[in-house]
Amino acid sequence: MAGVVLEQVRKCFGQREVLRPLDLRVEAGEFLVLLGPSGCGKTTVLRLVAGLEQVTSGRIFIHGRDVTHLEPKERDVAMVFQNYALYPHMTVAENLAFALRVQKRPKDEVWRRVHEVAAQLDIHHLLQAYPRQLSGGQRQRVALGRAMVRNPQVFLFDEPLSNIDAKLRVQTRAEIAQLQRSLGTTTLYVTHDQVEALTLGHRVAVMKDGQLQQVGTPLEVYRYPANAFVATFVGSPPMNLFPGQLVDGGSSVELAGGVKVALPRPVQGNGEVWLGLRPEHLRLASEGRGSLLLAVEVVEPLGAQTNVAGMAAESWCVVSLFQLASARPGDRLWLTFSPEDIRLFARPSGARLFP
Repeated sequence: MAGVVLEQVRKCFGQREVLRPLDLRVEAGEFLVLLGPSGCGKTTVLRLVAGLEQVTSGRIFIHGRDVTHLEPKERDVAMVFQNYALYPHMTVAENLAFALRVQKRPKDEVWRRVHEVAAQLDIHHLLQAYPRQLSGGQRQRVALGRAMVRNPQVFLFDEPLSNIDAKLRVQTRAEIAQLQRSLGTTTLYVTHDQVEALTLGHRVAVMKDGQLQQVGTPLEVYRYPANAFVATFVGSPPMNLFPGQLVDGGSSVELAGGVKVALPRPVQGNGEVWLGLRPEHLRLASEGRGSLLLAVEVVEPLGAQTNVAGMAAESWCVVSLFQLASARPGDRLWLTFSPEDIRLFARPSGARLFP
């Protein structure tokens, strides 16, 4: 039985449609990440599942039960917010216990659960502290604990790591993944950070303008983006897109400047396309023997890799080099790539044509 199911769920605020009819299925015990830019509707989905907003149309099921019109307290979900939402006048222990006290659970059960969760999150030594006395990472653990202590059917995370520093974000991300594996609780996680999405999710659902663009495993979304938007949103640096025209009966693409690229197999038609290449799939070639000539404008040494950017085939192009690179602005570099790494998208729709 699926953990969470949205059937043709639509949400409007007045005349503004922020969520178009959406079908989404989250399996029981699955960690599904909603990924997309600000304003795409991902947090709205979370609030609809939690019951903090009411659907305009459509239905929501949690573990087979129709919860579309139920109050939040009747849905058995727990939500972790971006800003922690801790009660400043309560200690950590009191924050953790609050939801159970509202449910009028027996006192011994309340404190047993509080101590169990505190031990899991390694915040046992902070139980008598107040939120103002905690670091950002510690506050985030308390917010996680307050959700865990209820042992809900579904966890809902609304960009929980956006307010903590980069190093702690990596650690907390690993802790969230480990906790979800050990608890096995169905989880919906919202983020605009593609690194979080690709490292945390069993599957990733990419959204844009209130619509789902693609749902798949992290590797599927990265390797075979459904359209040009997903290709450029997922990946850092994003996929390079070169405008071109299908020629030779669809067996080649002609780019600006007369550069012709042979495709691994013919594509039907002679329309306008985007030829996509990931930065890490471009390699340096000996002079005159590459497919693309890059006029270097920016060089970014990142330690293990060097990103080199500039113009190639009259388009902006970024190359990730994992070798010692001595490129400088003003250099001209020949680039080559494997035909199997080509991704082809229709213009202007952006729909993937190949592979």
